[in-house]
Amino acid sequence: MAKPDFNLFTAIETGSGSTYWHKVGAAWMGSKGFTLEFSSLPLPNAQGKVLVNMFPDEPKPQNEYKPPKTIKPSDDLDDDVPF
Repeated sequence: MAKPDFNLFTAIETGSGSTYWHKVGAAWMGSKGFTLEFSSLPLPNAQGKVLVNMFPDEPKPQNEYKPPKTIKPSDDLDDDVPF
């Protein structure tokens, strides 16, 4: 199957009052609607409703490797370390 157009998420409320997004699947846009594929099923909230949010599938930014700066040794080192 082709790369999804959307990711499906549901909000999970924790006992401490915070909320996080849990990915439950993916969606593809077709000519007559959407095709949804669930990798896990969302649970109903306290009111008995199942809510799923669709967000565009955007690639995560890749951290570019930046080599460390090269430090050139100084010729005029004046220290008392005996090597």
